Amino acid sequence: MHNVSLRFSQVDVFAESNFRGNPLAVVHDADELTSAHMQQIASWTNLSETAFLMRSGDATADYKVRIFTPTTELPFAGHPTLGACAAWLAAGGVAKHQGFVVQDCAKGLVRLKRERASRSISQPALRFELAFEAPPLSIEPIEPEKKLAFCEALGVDECDLIDMARLDNGPIWYAFWIKSHEMLMSLEPDHAKLARLGKIGIASLFTTQLKSSKPAINEADRHAIPQIAVRAFAAALGVNEDPVTGSLNAALAQWLIPKAYLPRHYQARQGQRLGRDGLVDLRLDDADRLWVGGCSTIIIQGSIQIDAML
Repeated sequence: MHNVSLRFSQVDVFAESNFRGNPLAVVHDADELTSAHMQQIASWTNLSETAFLMRSGDATADYKVRIFTPTTELPFAGHPTLGACAAWLAAGGVAKHQGFVVQDCAKGLVRLKRERASRSISQPALRFELAFEAPPLSIEPIEPEKKLAFCEALGVDECDLIDMARLDNGPIWYAFWIKSHEMLMSLEPDHAKLARLGKIGIASLFTTQLKSSKPAINEADRHAIPQIAVRAFAAALGVNEDPVTGSLNAALAQWLIPKAYLPRHYQARQGQRLGRDGLVDLRLDDADRLWVGGCSTIIIQGSIQIDAML
């Protein structure tokens, strides 16, 4: 490969205002890049994920995306799915299907839709309200020994946890539904221990203390959208705490809604401990398809210089 200059975007994902979400680097037209190129670039950007847009070999897909953390490739991830789609649309991408964009990734084909017209006044073409259809989820129990190891690394007692499971929707998350929002926000985990155990996601309602072991949210107020708080720790991927995590929030919804912990439509807030304010909208439609939505804003547009000797 010769030296090339490729289009580059940086997108703020899951944020209602700029610089409050999870940043994503996007390299466009990356078909000539090798996996080694992509991993080196992702290591250099040092963001939780970097996405590489390519042509898809599937005639039904609009584009292909490969997703890298600073240390490894992921088969699927949520905020790169939304951010890559926003970057593709901003670069002039036109969907093959009416009302949907189809993304090809290692996990398979993922559908996305635009939720509503852009609300940005100053730069309407750079702000996108998108939602992706969550991929299938497999749920398994966590082994007792591993459960104890996670509790030790987190600094919590098992009695502080309402429920827990191993969730796999491409990435694998060890998920915990914790009793206290205050406890969730005060966690100071041992990231070195977590790095040996796997990625962990923890969530709670926005209440001081849940009084029931199975606290279904009261939907009496139809105008209020219930909210939960979420934190994600991924030291195993070189990211101690992720600001806002689409794959985790999708998995949590597919796990917790059927168990009646959460309603069919709710929102998750994430990143407050990192000075962010991510907002993820999660909704089951009438066909029981989960849509994971949020705002993506193109913050940086330019080019990236790729060295053939990289």
